[in-house]
Amino acid sequence: MNSKFFQLALALTMMLDEIDADEEVLAEERVRVFSLQRGVWTVPTDDVFLRYTLPKDVPPVFRLSACYRIRFEAFSKAFDVHISYKASNSNADPFYFGNTGEHFDSWFDNQEQRGLPPWDIHPEVWRHVCHVFSYNAYTLYWEGQMVFRGPLKGSWPCQMNGTLVFGQEQDSLGGSFDRHQVFRGDLTQVSLWNQELTAAQVRAMAACLDPGRGNVFSTDTADLEVVGAQDSWQDLSTLCQRHQHNVVFPEERNLQESRGLCHRLNASLVVPASDFDNERLRTHLALFEDVCVPTASWKLWLGITDELEDGVWRDFDTSERVGYLHFSPVNAGSSYICASMKADGFWDGDRCTSKRCAACHLERTDFLYLRGLCFDSEFHMRFRVQDYINGRPFFRGYYNLVISWDDESSRWLLVDTVTNGTLMSASIIGRENYPIGKHHWTVVRELCGRPEGREVLLSLAPCADHLFTCNSGDCIEQHLRCDFRYDCEDGSDEVDCSIIEVVDELQRDLPPPGPQESALELVPSLTLTRIAEVDDINMAITLEFWLSLTWIDNRLKLRHLNEKKKDTILSEVDAQKVWQPRYQLVNLDGGQKELLSNNLMVRSANNATTPHFNSVDMDPVYLGAANKISLNQRYIARVTCYFELYAYPFDSQVCSIDIDLPPAYEDYVRLSVEEGSTTYTGPRVLSKYTVTSVKFSESSGGSQMSIELELSRRQGMVVLSNFLPSAMLLVVSWATLFLKLEELNVRAIMSLTTLLVLYTLFSNMSRSLPSTAAIKLIDIWFFFIIFVLFINIMIHVFLGKPQPAPKTNKIASGPHVTVMSGVYQEVSTPIKFLHKYRLVGLPTLVLVFNLYFWIAVLMS
Repeated sequence: MNSKFFQLALALTMMLDEIDADEEVLAEERVRVFSLQRGVWTVPTDDVFLRYTLPKDVPPVFRLSACYRIRFEAFSKAFDVHISYKASNSNADPFYFGNTGEHFDSWFDNQEQRGLPPWDIHPEVWRHVCHVFSYNAYTLYWEGQMVFRGPLKGSWPCQMNGTLVFGQEQDSLGGSFDRHQVFRGDLTQVSLWNQELTAAQVRAMAACLDPGRGNVFSTDTADLEVVGAQDSWQDLSTLCQRHQHNVVFPEERNLQESRGLCHRLNASLVVPASDFDNERLRTHLALFEDVCVPTASWKLWLGITDELEDGVWRDFDTSERVGYLHFSPVNAGSSYICASMKADGFWDGDRCTSKRCAACHLERTDFLYLRGLCFDSEFHMRFRVQDYINGRPFFRGYYNLVISWDDESSRWLLVDTVTNGTLMSASIIGRENYPIGKHHWTVVRELCGRPEGREVLLSLAPCADHLFTCNSGDCIEQHLRCDFRYDCEDGSDEVDCSIIEVVDELQRDLPPPGPQESALELVPSLTLTRIAEVDDINMAITLEFWLSLTWIDNRLKLRHLNEKKKDTILSEVDAQKVWQPRYQLVNLDGGQKELLSNNLMVRSANNATTPHFNSVDMDPVYLGAANKISLNQRYIARVTCYFELYAYPFDSQVCSIDIDLPPAYEDYVRLSVEEGSTTYTGPRVLSKYTVTSVKFSESSGGSQMSIELELSRRQGMVVLSNFLPSAMLLVVSWATLFLKLEELNVRAIMSLTTLLVLYTLFSNMSRSLPSTAAIKLIDIWFFFIIFVLFINIMIHVFLGKPQPAPKTNKIASGPHVTVMSGVYQEVSTPIKFLHKYRLVGLPTLVLVFNLYFWIAVLMS
């Protein structure tokens, strides 16, 4: 029941909050606005403040809400004070609210409320702030939205009979001010409550629906002591209205140049959105009526066009239809596709090729960065375009710096508004130009450690840290920098594209240290792309290959790496700055090698770090320790190879590419083949061989390595050209044993011919192989067949021609008889031998030899 009751109560509270948020106040509600320390050349002092002492009978509180609306003109050197409250002369502050740059400072019971987020604060923009302290929690509201809630640091009660001071930090009760601890801008609707405000109440005040007058204190009702400040009453609704901030640039430009100028300010060509905006722009234009095209009524370019559809005016940048128009009733837009404002404030069509003055619409929340000095934070670097000095717009920093035009010297000056002293000057060609982009400035007074007279490159542009600033002030993405294409209109993105930042000139001669000061590890990688020739006779092989050695040089700083493609090839100039390993191919045949290509590349783009925000060029820096360097060389080389031909043609040959490091690298550089790789990308099947494998030899490592290439000979042609013909000759020689004995000439000639042909075949085979004294299996094969053919010839010779046997009528009985001419005759012993040799002896001999021969082939 309690849980359901709690949920119901919570839902009812939220419903009431929404009702409160929708409630509107009367339009004539007015609030009191205070201006403190305003003015470009105003030097902050300690005699500008608002003070109020609470009555002594105000009881202490156990809940507290403090809300106010604030608008900065500039920020203070130390910190900006919103509200300072003391109840005694002790150093303890019951509460204090302020900021340091873009960070909140909130204190309660003299304890800092930690963990507050940075706030989006910009000059000349009203912001609503509310601090709510409950029993055990602290809540911070910014523009009606809760941005922080955390446990309360401090304890209750909070005494409410002390002194409130606005715009100064009181070190003692009601006084002891410091001119560096002030507030510069406007303050209104400051109120205190002795209760915890709801989120809906805070939203209503932030939206100007509630004047937000506290039940303990309100600047609208309290009798404040106003010292050095100005106050006025203003309609509450105007605090939430957003009007255009437009600035006129009183130099004649064509339309394209005018749009470019606004673009470089992160702005757009002006398009008034209301009568109020149009009238304010006309008022600005009136200041330059005699400068902006004095001979014509058309003065100021407008950022609209009806090029797409006649009479339908659209914004140049967004192409959206413009809702507010202020064309002259006489000639509402005419027939031109461009438009400009006339001196009387009315708009009219205009030729796009004409020259007019430009007016840019700048958002109050946009700003420019001044880079190249020594600011303490990025907040100090911020500048914005604001109004006019000496007849031209000037650039005001968020703090005490101003860049303004000086007519007398025709220079742009960087001035410290506190001392009114000129710090730097820039002579920019052409009076119509502005210090947007990169320019050389001359130091007038020692600044950031640079002496008087020194030239310093500064940039003033809207480019954030992740963007590159062109010389013109345009901003492009960092990956477009140094990509061999002009992305800046002035081409400055392809200037100064050196990748290697050298710390010490000697580092190109000395190898970098390895991990934990051990030897540097070179990781090899070889890609064999082609086997151009295998020379069996001269025992050499011609190879085409890529050899890559990869290492880490932790001494390097790298820029302009290609994060998309990863591999970035160094130019010859950059390559000369880097240490590169030397090595030698030690098994070249007669020193025959040719370097086909050579490049040094960075193999990755890891761990990019942004330079210090004061750097003019915000090129990311990559440390050498996180990015590997690789030397890639493509060779065609002829290397020696010892051919082991014992098992020819069933042999496999192992050739190698042998590489040695110089002796000077001993103990400093080693080859890490464990992490290396070998690859073969050419055809596996060659004319005589098949590529079996490419790998590091087992002995590789340290100061030498050997990449072994295993080739298996293709036996097909050898078998067809040697084994098969020799076997066929053997068969022919064996067949001669079956010829008639009377055909001695035929038998002898055929046997001798087979022997001669076999010898010729053997000679041709021998000439196709290297000269070596080693016996090969194929030699044994030929020797055996030659031996058999020789035996066959000898048999034919010694067997001779048979003599006619004497006639007899006797019938012989015995195991060997034959019938000749109708007569029985006993067979002679040679004939018996021939029969056994050709049918048993020779086949058995050949069979046994082949058995042992092919076993030897398989075992080899």
